[in-house]
Amino acid sequence: MPFRLRPRVLSPRRPPLRLAATLGLSLTLAACGGGSKTTVTVLPTGTAADCRALASASLTGLLISEASVQEAASGYPVHCLTRGTTLDGRVRFELRNPLSTGWNGRLIVQGTGAFAGQLDPAFGLYRSSESPGLLAQGYAVLSNDTGHTGAQNFETYFLPLLDASWALNHPQAEQDFADRGTAAATQAGQTLLRELFRRSRLRTYYVGCSGAGGQGMRMAERAETLFDGFVIGDPTLAMARDMQRVQWNLRAVTAYPLSLPKLRVLSAGVMQHCDPKDGATDGIVSDPSRCDFDITTLACPAGTDRADCLTTNEQLAAALIYSGPRNSANEAVAPGLPLTGSEDCGGFCDGGIDGFKRFAEGWPWWFLGGPTSYLDDPAAPAPLPTGRSFGAVVFDQYVRFLGSETDDASRRWFTHDAIGDPSLVARGAALYDIQRSDFSSFRTNGKRILMYSGWADALISPLELINFQLKVAAASGGFVETRDFFRLFLVPGMQHCEGGRALDDFDAVDALVRWVENNEVPNTLRARSRWNSAFPGRERDLCPYPEVSTYVGSGSVDDPASFRCTLPGS
Repeated sequence: MPFRLRPRVLSPRRPPLRLAATLGLSLTLAACGGGSKTTVTVLPTGTAADCRALASASLTGLLISEASVQEAASGYPVHCLTRGTTLDGRVRFELRNPLSTGWNGRLIVQGTGAFAGQLDPAFGLYRSSESPGLLAQGYAVLSNDTGHTGAQNFETYFLPLLDASWALNHPQAEQDFADRGTAAATQAGQTLLRELFRRSRLRTYYVGCSGAGGQGMRMAERAETLFDGFVIGDPTLAMARDMQRVQWNLRAVTAYPLSLPKLRVLSAGVMQHCDPKDGATDGIVSDPSRCDFDITTLACPAGTDRADCLTTNEQLAAALIYSGPRNSANEAVAPGLPLTGSEDCGGFCDGGIDGFKRFAEGWPWWFLGGPTSYLDDPAAPAPLPTGRSFGAVVFDQYVRFLGSETDDASRRWFTHDAIGDPSLVARGAALYDIQRSDFSSFRTNGKRILMYSGWADALISPLELINFQLKVAAASGGFVETRDFFRLFLVPGMQHCEGGRALDDFDAVDALVRWVENNEVPNTLRARSRWNSAFPGRERDLCPYPEVSTYVGSGSVDDPASFRCTLPGS
C-alpha cells in the first residue's frame, strides 16, 4: 500500500490527524493529490553509474533535479547526491548516500529546526555531538524544507528558518510544515534507496532538535510506520505553551528590568547553593528538581541597589520566570524554568578558552535582547536593549502567522496577549502540538524514542518534557513499561540543544540504533566536554529520567567512574 497523506480541515478543537503510512516492498509512490501509482525504474547496485541514472529516471510524484556523484572531501566518502521535489513540487529534498558497499543500510531523516523553510545540506550533523556527520559513518541522510522557503530579512536576523510569513493565509503550507512535508520526503528517500540498492528493507531513523525535535515527535505521532526510531532533542511538543512562556518571560523582564550583570549574581547564588547537592562541588547542578534556593537571600538592603545583590524588582523578574505563566485567575498555563545556575549563559558562556567560548542560548539570548545592536527595534518597550531577542522573534512570527485561525502580520509580543487570549495560539496547538499520549504500539512494534533536553534550556522548559513522559507512561502501561521504548535524558547545565556549562557532546544516534537493532537498552549516555568547554577533559554518564548523576564520594569529578545514576533520595 503506498504512502498517502490526506489534507484535513484545520480546527483548534480537532486533534491532529495521524498520517496513514505503510512501509512495504512495493517500489511505488502515490501521486500527490491523487491515488495513482507509478512503478519506479529498477536500478541495480548503488554504483556511481546507478546514481547518475537517477537524473533521467521517470518517477511520478517525484521530480529529480540533480543526481550526481560527489567526490570524497572533508571527511565524507564518495557519495550520491540526489535533489528533487515531491508533494506536487512543494517540498524540496536532498538525499546523500554512500555508494555501493559503503552504505550501512540505514537512512537518517535530518530534521530542520525552528520554522524550517530552508534545505540544509544532508550531511547528518546534529548539535549534541561533535562526531563527524552521519554520512561519514555510512548512513544515507535526507533533508527537506517541509514545503516552503523562508524569507531572509531584517526582522528575522536574515535567517530563513526564523521566518513564518510564508504561512500568511496559506493553510496548505502550514499542514505541509506540520507533518506532510517531512513524511512525503521520507517516503521519497526510502523509495530512491530501495531503487538504488535493490533492498526490500532499510532502517529509518529521525534525528532533530528544537523545532526539528517537535517535527520528529509529530512524525512519531502521525507517521510512525515510516520510522524505526527517533532521536528527539529539546522538542517543541507544545509550541503554543512554549510561546506563552516566551511572552511571559519577555513581559517579566520588561516590567521588572533584570540586567546581565545582575543575572550573573542570580546564577552564582543558585550555583553556590545547589551545586553540592549531588555530593560534589564541580560547577554543575546535576538535579535542578532538588534545587531549593531562596532568591530572597540575594536581596539588597532596603532602598539600595548594589552590584552584588538583587533589588525587589529584579527578584520579581526571576520569580516570575521560575514560576511560569499564569492567567488572570492565577492558574498555571505552562511550566516555568528550573533553577540551574546557568541562567546567565547567553551568546557565549563564561569558561573555556578565551575567544572560543561555548555558544549558549540562555536567558540573555531569549529574553534580554538581541545579540547585536544593529537590530535595534525602536518600537519595542524599554528596557530591552534591542527588543529583538530570539524569544521576541519567534513569538512574533508564531502569533502572526501560525497560532491563530486568523493571521495578522501586525501582531507583536508587547501588543497581543497570548495568555489572556488563548485563541492566538489555539490553531497552532491543534496543528503542531503533540496530542497523543498512548505510544504503546512502539513497544509492540519494536520502535524507540530517545529524547534529550538541556536542563538549562530557556526556550523549551524541561519540566514540559518531564510532564510529557509521565503522561505517556500513564497512557502506555506504566512508567516501567514505557521505559522499554521511551527514555528521556536531561543534560545538566546544557542550554537549548547544546552549549552552556555542560557536558554536551554525546552520541544519541548510536545509542538509538543499538537499542532498536540489538536491544541494547541505553541505561546511560556517555557525555564529554567539548574542546572549548568550561570543563576540559571531563566525562560523565547522563542518566535517564528520573535517575540523576550522583557523586560516589571519592575520585576526580572529571572521571565518569566517580558518579553513578541513582534515583533521587536513594
